[in-house]
Amino acid sequence: MICAGPALTISNTDEAAYPNSILDDAQTRQAFKAFCPETIDEEETPPKLGFWRRQFDPNATSAQKRFDWLFGVIFPVICFAFDPGIFSGEHAVLAQYAPAAYGLSYAAIMGTMLWLLMGQKLAVFNALLAALLGVSAVVSLVIGVVLFPFSFVGMMFIIGFLGYTPLLMSFSLFRNAVRAFRASNAHV
Repeated sequence: MICAGPALTISNTDEAAYPNSILDDAQTRQAFKAFCPETIDEEETPPKLGFWRRQFDPNATSAQKRFDWLFGVIFPVICFAFDPGIFSGEHAVLAQYAPAAYGLSYAAIMGTMLWLLMGQKLAVFNALLAALLGVSAVVSLVIGVVLFPFSFVGMMFIIGFLGYTPLLMSFSLFRNAVRAFRASNAHV
């Protein structure tokens, strides 16, 4: 339903409204209700967060937790178990970086598990955990970018899909690093 009326002017306030809708601040809602009362429900609904704000919101959803368990813990272990010549083997692409990659991956997987199980209960230790997860996210992203062409070609053999795990793991690690950092700031 379209409401005809005089042009709606929005004053500039200190806080910018979230870009999902022009109706996100109370003043704009009240002005719009005056012109078109039938278009707005009487029940106030909280503004819907955008994708990126949802991903880094302090409260993780169950879907985000499943994603973090899957791509932050389970698939990385599977990738190391079924390494098709990335870190081990005669013609391994990243063989010279294998000790560092295995050590950091182990620490990142354990850190992810610790964060997912304990979360904000770790208090000030969350700063160390945030640093570990942040560094691991950057390294995982670099490995994912290096493996991207090999994964793209390897998709014909199905195992290539595992090559995208470092990219997805880096996203999971970064999201949890941000959450752990925020949790550490709350306890300082």
